[in-house]
Amino acid sequence: MPLDAKDSLLIFGPRGTGKTAWLKNHMQEQEHLYLDLLDNATFRLLLAQPEKLSELIKPNFRGWVIIDEIQKVPAFQRSWGMTSS
Repeated sequence: MPLDAKDSLLIFGPRGTGKTAWLKNHMQEQEHLYLDLLDNATFRLLLAQPEKLSELIKPNFRGWVIIDEIQKVPAFQRSWGMTSS
């Protein structure tokens, strides 16, 4: 699937269906930053201080930012309109 630099993409579905594997396979040739919120250190940092996300992204970074398990940080859900209410 061709993606443009201004695109965003939300992949959702049941656990264990290959969403992460698909992303890793399709993004391996493109510049990207992969943040896994199943990693305890990353999760704790961003849960406590969601604004730290901007510090994890290098200045002038033009690649994709992939946040796996984004639903674990409620502040991200609110800021990106992902609430279920």
